Amino acid sequence: MTALMIGWFAVTLVGVAWLAYDIYTHTPAMKLMKPGWILTAMYTGPVGVAAYLLTCRQPAATGDPGGRSRYDMHDAFIRPLWRQAMGSLVHCLAGDATGVIFAATFASLLGVAGMADAALEYAMGFIFGLFIFQALFMRSMFGGYWPAVRKTVYVEWVSMNWVMAGMIPVVMLGKSLLPGAEHPASLGYWFVMQLGAIVGLLLGYPINYWLVGNGLKHGMMTDRPEEKHAEDQHQHMHEHEHNHAGGHSGHAMHAHMDHGHMDHAAAQPSLARRAVVAAISVAALAAGVGAGMALMPG
Repeated sequence: MTALMIGWFAVTLVGVAWLAYDIYTHTPAMKLMKPGWILTAMYTGPVGVAAYLLTCRQPAATGDPGGRSRYDMHDAFIRPLWRQAMGSLVHCLAGDATGVIFAATFASLLGVAGMADAALEYAMGFIFGLFIFQALFMRSMFGGYWPAVRKTVYVEWVSMNWVMAGMIPVVMLGKSLLPGAEHPASLGYWFVMQLGAIVGLLLGYPINYWLVGNGLKHGMMTDRPEEKHAEDQHQHMHEHEHNHAGGHSGHAMHAHMDHGHMDHAAAQPSLARRAVVAAISVAALAAGVGAGMALMPG
């Protein structure tokens, strides 16, 4: 088992190093997505690298004979909804898994286990996911930090519930069943963390597909430097014109959303439908944590 884990981590290290180099030199993904992909590869190993290849990295580095720029090619490559959903999930998983791993490590060092461990992991996953990876990184898209919190709290919460429904029970069980995995100094501990993140990735994909498909969440986006410059110029002129009136155009948000391909849905779901989806996510979380508690030894 030790040899298997060493091999897994070696492949992970090479994959993360390659992805970090490639996403900053080859793939014109939005800047806020780049660290998300690197963290996802760190947490899920080869699975995250494979997801990057399939959903974010367009095959060609430059324009094609048809005259399209590499930005147009990337935009076309990421346009399908199934790829958009992965971009949305990566943004969620990077924050949630960071919080869970931080909490699980803290709990392990203090000897906290069971429901207290699960509650701490859930709370830290939500804090990291919403207040840092959603609101802080996306504040420019929503006109400020607190508007970003208000406008992303629902999508982050329901997405996180599904990710946690897979990650928390796997981490709880893994630390209990794999010898030595309860302590952060062991290889087994970090192997369990990666297994939990992989299961969370798999369970979190369908809800992110639904959220992006219904226009509630952005997906993968293309970073276009020349358009960003034009957008900044336009925004500056607009703010100057409306400075005394205190107006805010929201142009930056719409420009970013256009490249986030939020046109997959004609209309957003009703409040009742969103409530049902939220209730299902809570039930999934409860089932996952309950199963983990029931299967724990002793």
